[in-house]
Amino acid sequence: MKKVYLLFTVFSTLLLLVVIITLFNYKGQLSNSVENNDIHKTHSEDENMNQNITKDTLDLDSQELSQEELEYFKEIAFGSEWDKPTNKIIKWEDDPRIGVEGAPSGEDIESLKNVIDDINNLQSSIHLEIVKDKPNIVIYFVPLDDFDKYINNPMPNNWGLFYYWYSSNYTIYESKILISTDKPSQVEKTHLIREELTQTLGLFNDSMKYEDSMFFQDWTTTTEFSDIDKKLIKLLYDERIQPGMSIIDFEKLYKIIDFEKLYK
Repeated sequence: MKKVYLLFTVFSTLLLLVVIITLFNYKGQLSNSVENNDIHKTHSEDENMNQNITKDTLDLDSQELSQEELEYFKEIAFGSEWDKPTNKIIKWEDDPRIGVEGAPSGEDIESLKNVIDDINNLQSSIHLEIVKDKPNIVIYFVPLDDFDKYINNPMPNNWGLFYYWYSSNYTIYESKILISTDKPSQVEKTHLIREELTQTLGLFNDSMKYEDSMFFQDWTTTTEFSDIDKKLIKLLYDERIQPGMSIIDFEKLYKIIDFEKLYK
């Protein structure tokens, strides 16, 4: 009996040691898991990364952006409605100073002021304002047949358009916008003012994805920014989105990764 009791005691002691070692290892694995999660959330300044990554959304300046919204940003900001895309971020760094020429209606001016206020309230990197002297954006309110006096109209019966010029460092320094005064209704002009001014800030492309978006390719009379439009404007003028940034750099910034592999 003593021999059996001794064996039982030894076995119990070994079992207890195994349990203690297992719990210790588990605690170590949990700590490592938390530390690795912190590493994923904080990246070096050299990589230009400083986002918090979750499985479904990414956090950029305390606003949650889904993968779908980020893909939409890529389509609008890296594409081009008319020209061959550069696949680079092109945006303003100097404050846009807006001059008005031609014959705008009083409602046109109010619409323009509303767009300016909306854009200024969405971001703080640039400040838009209407000026009388030395504008770097000029909006011409003229009859459609007069468009070609200012810039070439690439499509007949195109009631609104913009042209922009940018430097070798991919910053925009000049833009011209034309709005027809004799073809669209007032609501349609209000839409065109908002669309053309917003697009000339660096969101150049159109898309068929969201009908309520200001960047919807088919004709609409949308006169307010949708929620996704607001997110695109905020994202473009986030300080981490630099002029000249490539699609690859942008993908690294918001980390396109295999979430299923990461969270196994």
